[in-house]
Amino acid sequence: MKDKDIFVIACKSYIVYNFDNFMAKIKRSFWKIALCGLALVIGSATALWLYQREPQTMEMVAEHVTTEGWIRFLSPDQAFGVDFPKTPEETSRDLSARGITLPFREYKSDIYSVSHVDLPKRWGLLGTKSLLKSALNVLVEHDTGAELVSKEFATLGKHTTLNFEMKKEDKQIKGCLLLIGSRLYRLAVTSSPEAEMNLQFLSSFQAK
Repeated sequence: MKDKDIFVIACKSYIVYNFDNFMAKIKRSFWKIALCGLALVIGSATALWLYQREPQTMEMVAEHVTTEGWIRFLSPDQAFGVDFPKTPEETSRDLSARGITLPFREYKSDIYSVSHVDLPKRWGLLGTKSLLKSALNVLVEHDTGAELVSKEFATLGKHTTLNFEMKKEDKQIKGCLLLIGSRLYRLAVTSSPEAEMNLQFLSSFQAK
């Protein structure tokens, strides 16, 4: 199964899971929802305080110089820019689950890829870190044979990222997930362990 197909399946499962959870929440009384909202605000503030105290050992640097021989790619909707070794191929489709249709896009050049899907804005109430952790868990669960080696929160410019490293058969996958507005991005570099990776691809990503 191709990586993009795994990401698509994971996104569909993610849509169903979060949609069901959201529908369950809105069936509660007004006061329960209000109290949940208050708890979410307090919890998010506490999590932010704790996160700022954690060491950022994998923090990415947003400023960069394009690698010699590479190109600067700007997405058709001008939502992001990233360095690729050559002009990437674009794949697009609509994901449908439980009556929700979400646009999916992937841009891939050699072993480097950027994928994204637009999520319902209301899911942002769950918090960025919770959404990223849930997305990574679903991604790993639907990638048969994949093993999560490491994960860690970091930053890319002003955005929070969830960096990850995975192994699958004879391949290693390094990348990150990030949520910008309601758009979930996955950046990934997939290669054999002995192959040389240009991880500047990850740090070269910039979004509006």
